[in-house]
Amino acid sequence: MAQSEHWYRPEKMAELERDGVGVWGAYRDFEAKGDGSQLQRYAIIDDAYARLYAANLGGLLRQRLNADLAGTILDAGSGIGTISEALRATGQSGIRVVGMDMSEAGVRVAAQRYPACEFRAGSVDKLDSFAAATFDVIHAREFYPFSRSPDAAFHLGFLKAFRPKLKPRGLVLGVQIVDKAGLADSWRDLGPLSRDAGYEAFGRIAMAPQRLHKRFDDAVYGPVYPLVAAAGHALEALKPGRVTYVYWWRARA
Repeated sequence: MAQSEHWYRPEKMAELERDGVGVWGAYRDFEAKGDGSQLQRYAIIDDAYARLYAANLGGLLRQRLNADLAGTILDAGSGIGTISEALRATGQSGIRVVGMDMSEAGVRVAAQRYPACEFRAGSVDKLDSFAAATFDVIHAREFYPFSRSPDAAFHLGFLKAFRPKLKPRGLVLGVQIVDKAGLADSWRDLGPLSRDAGYEAFGRIAMAPQRLHKRFDDAVYGPVYPLVAAAGHALEALKPGRVTYVYWWRARA
């Protein structure tokens, strides 16, 4: 099998992490030198941007899915924890965020930078250390390998692993920033399959641009949202990869 066909498998990702290839080497360099010039190609390291993103996501959940960033959240592929901390700080009081990443260097950095969150090293398709019905939300923003495989069966394996750890009506959020491949290819097939895996509903929502949410707050997801979404879909058709989409699954009650 060619590498392009299986690079996203967890076992391959673990191999790349051991060898310090690509993002994994960037995590190690950041830990050793504090130099984010390489890491920023792969991950969000700007706290202000992360807070804008988390506020935007929270508005989308409240206005379009009648949900919130609340309770206990698993941040899958948390890297150095910038988004994890933003989710915690933007969410309701008493929120608990657990970040999980295969990069041990990234996890060490995250734990040092953001002690209010909890961080663990490992693959999120192996959640045996968590009790059943632990999480209200499982958040996966540009989480490799989940978001970048075009394989619905592969995605379904992660959804099956997540389901026992979700509370009733808990949410899985797959956020894809560059929507040229991956979940964009598989979500229509994956949706019906997910019903047999314990999910009652699924969908895809275009996220409002950060600047619009910053200016108009949650109102951007109110009555004007259909216009915002239509503009986003049109832009995506003309120039694929310009719109952020949130793919969501709600666990059965």
